[in-house]
Amino acid sequence: MASGDESKDKERRRHTRLPVERPVEIAWGGERREVVLEDVSFSGAKVRLPRPPAVGTRLTIMSGGKAIEATVARVTGLSVGIHFDHEDAAFEYVMDVVLKSPQDG
Repeated sequence: MASGDESKDKERRRHTRLPVERPVEIAWGGERREVVLEDVSFSGAKVRLPRPPAVGTRLTIMSGGKAIEATVARVTGLSVGIHFDHEDAAFEYVMDVVLKSPQDG
């Protein structure tokens, strides 16, 4: 059962999030880490990592030779909600992530 905060987040979302659970890389402030992409939509995603960056941090998510710029929108424990900076570029990135198997890179 969803908590009240989770229900409010779902109501605010413009796009359905698709569960993916696959490794991707993120980079920010000179750091580059492999993280777990939990879900993705055409406007953002959720990643899981130890020591998440602060809200407002700009970062790049990379997977399968594709990259997209994003900003940390919220941090909850080890989960980070990110918003893609350019939704028009997000479609190709999201389709690539969702349609490729994790072993494709």
